[in-house]
Amino acid sequence: MLPKLTNLHKLNISDVSGDYANALHSSLQILLQLVSLTIQGSAIPFDSVITAFSNQRCLKKFVLYGKLNCRQLPRNDLFPQQLEKLVFLYSELEHEPMATLEKMQHLKYLVLGDTYQGKKMICSATGFPQLLSLDFRGSDELEEWMIEENAMPYLRNLKIRKCPNLKMIPEGLKNVQLDKLVLEDVSEELKTRITENTIEDWHKIQHVPKISIK
Repeated sequence: MLPKLTNLHKLNISDVSGDYANALHSSLQILLQLVSLTIQGSAIPFDSVITAFSNQRCLKKFVLYGKLNCRQLPRNDLFPQQLEKLVFLYSELEHEPMATLEKMQHLKYLVLGDTYQGKKMICSATGFPQLLSLDFRGSDELEEWMIEENAMPYLRNLKIRKCPNLKMIPEGLKNVQLDKLVLEDVSEELKTRITENTIEDWHKIQHVPKISIK
């Protein structure tokens, strides 16, 4: 049925597993008018998805909900370059995704939930050149997040949630002109460090107009 819907703009697929790899790959190569694609499942055959992306020229929104059959994201040039919104939930990646995602030139909205379980994450200088909103949550092992100068120059909304071992606010946030910062379910140590007028981390976020700590 799917291959006949060649003018389809929005597609949600659930219960995807490796058994559907060939069918998924074939369908994505034909459905060239997709603007929004959501895939849910367990052991999602991401290699089949990514290799079919080369023909996608209209895709703006891509949501992956479930564990992938890989532990590392592929090269950024294999993703549709016009993507503006990207959501990864429960992907369980072993290698940090930022090195790939930050090179996406048109990405504006990024949600990463239970996606990466490493201890360190880096956003490189000039990375995420158009990103407006970042929602990062569910990284139990993350201890250190580095944001280099000139990374995320247009970021306005940042949510950090359920990162109980994150020890401090990234130093680089003091150079990011945020409109709103949300911290939720973080450690008491981190909350103490960002208390107003403390010497540890307050200077990094004192310029942010709206700060919510839960």
